[in-house]
Amino acid sequence: LSTMLARSGRGSVRANVASVITRPQTIPTPVLYPIDAGGQRLIEWVSKEGGFVDDRLKCVQQTPQSLCRGVLAVHSISEEELREGAPLIAVPEKCYLTSDHARQLLRSLKGGASSNTVHVPSMAWVSASAGIGLPLTTGLSGPSSSQQEPSTAFQVALLLAHERSVKGPASFWWPYIDSLPARPPNPWLMPDAELEAALAAVGPAAQEQWPKEVERARHAIHQQAEAAVRQYGKALGVDEQGVVWAAAQVLSRAFGSDTELGMAPLIDMCNHRAGADTPWGSEDVDGQPVSCITSCHNGQPSELLAGDELFISYMARCSPLEAFLNFGFVPPELMSKVK
Repeated sequence: LSTMLARSGRGSVRANVASVITRPQTIPTPVLYPIDAGGQRLIEWVSKEGGFVDDRLKCVQQTPQSLCRGVLAVHSISEEELREGAPLIAVPEKCYLTSDHARQLLRSLKGGASSNTVHVPSMAWVSASAGIGLPLTTGLSGPSSSQQEPSTAFQVALLLAHERSVKGPASFWWPYIDSLPARPPNPWLMPDAELEAALAAVGPAAQEQWPKEVERARHAIHQQAEAAVRQYGKALGVDEQGVVWAAAQVLSRAFGSDTELGMAPLIDMCNHRAGADTPWGSEDVDGQPVSCITSCHNGQPSELLAGDELFISYMARCSPLEAFLNFGFVPPELMSKVK
């Protein structure tokens, strides 16, 4: 398994990563917040596949900070511990669902040879590259005929829809797929009343100007899904509704660029905060690549008290509208740019 993951100068933490992955875990006292059952099954799967999740972290249905699903510390994790350099979460890169996996699947339908090499995209949220969010604001014109290949995002969506609807619990990625929200956060999937509330939370400019952009995105997504299903639906056993659902998951959760995308199990359950950690690469005791996160703010370790949320940064170097169309909200650091 090769990797494109930038290691951000943290290669020296390999020993610490290996030590936490192999150290025995203790069971914490019961959490006061409702546990998210799907998230906990996901933690078990990541651990079974050779990853690590600090046992003081739990997936909960609603965090006190973000008021939605997230990853919460149920016991304090001190700054001193964090300075030792070990991650709080380490996910084996073999657990990623990537555009390479999608291309291999689509190639196999055409009788092409598959490759054992899977590239894991650079750990930048897709919007950071302006490769996914930007087309949504410019029409997202999809393939107009069955002769054109779906975009990278829709290739991954086809794979995700196939694994969900055809393989189901037999899929390698099922613990991850089963943990995904039944209704993704994208505004073009929201009922009218919910969309109005989301726009109101952004402000008057969004209320006035963005509804037409949301409608354009909705039309474009369905156009691309329809084209993808026309080309691959029968062979993959997927329909337009399933592909739209999967595309929403990809657009709101995947890391990478418009040519290389990856969905990061468990890591993508962490909510956004500016200045928080971004996933970084290291290796386990066997030298296998893992993606890691810890608790930090502006590069410095940040203590977690019991009840504190573990955040990551989505690195949202995009416009407020692009962020809204992908995530269903505008990060606070972009609010001043809403026009």
